[in-house]
Amino acid sequence: MKQKASKKHLNRIWKKTLYHLDRITILRNQEDIHQFRVNIKKIRAILTLFSQTPKNKDLLSYLKPVKKIFKQAGKIREADIHLQMAKEHHFKLPRFTREQQELMYTELHDFCMNKKRFKKVLKRSKKAIDKNLFSTPTKDMIKFYQSQLNQITLILAKRQFNKKMHDCRKQIKNLLYSYKVAEEPIAKKIRLNQPYLDQLQEKLGQWHDAVLSLQLFSGLRLNADILLNIKTEIEKKQQIILSKSENFWINAIGKNNLNK
Repeated sequence: MKQKASKKHLNRIWKKTLYHLDRITILRNQEDIHQFRVNIKKIRAILTLFSQTPKNKDLLSYLKPVKKIFKQAGKIREADIHLQMAKEHHFKLPRFTREQQELMYTELHDFCMNKKRFKKVLKRSKKAIDKNLFSTPTKDMIKFYQSQLNQITLILAKRQFNKKMHDCRKQIKNLLYSYKVAEEPIAKKIRLNQPYLDQLQEKLGQWHDAVLSLQLFSGLRLNADILLNIKTEIEKKQQIILSKSENFWINAIGKNNLNK
């Protein structure tokens, strides 16, 4: 991919990132926090793709200053997710709810107070990346996708629901994020079945959310039957994933791509 096209794709996402940062401080909306983090993930995924060529090997290092901002936004997002989990399971936990609300509002206030500094960090990172971004040969992108798909295939084949399975979801999402950029150059060699991969990562996300619910609420004084229901829910979601991930490679890229 040519340098000019690479910058064009990234610039569009940087603009969206800054847009949601502004909206967070004005509207204090959870969806903007989510979109802010998603766009940073997209930038990281695309830089990971571009860094497969030696000239771009240091690209991700210029994004490191943004990591602290991403994590702080994550604390706000996490508190909100905890509240959503309690609501979804119909748990009446006044103390837990109050603690999570206080945490969310405190972190959000601190985040908004640092908007100007965050903006400077983001713009500085963008400038450094633009300066050090070079063209990425198609062969390097193809090699990257083949490697990632092989890794995901091996993880799913083990059928073990552990941290690697959650990491597998991250890999799939990153492939989908970067494929928006890579699709045209690599289409003759690899054409991803995006709807299938998106459905699979969604199922993996639902399983992981259920696991987090169990971990979160196991430390609280809840009826044993409630925790048993969550465990049953986890098992059901695992079976769905096992069924959907069979023949992953064929489903992910299609039969027509197997011998290319």
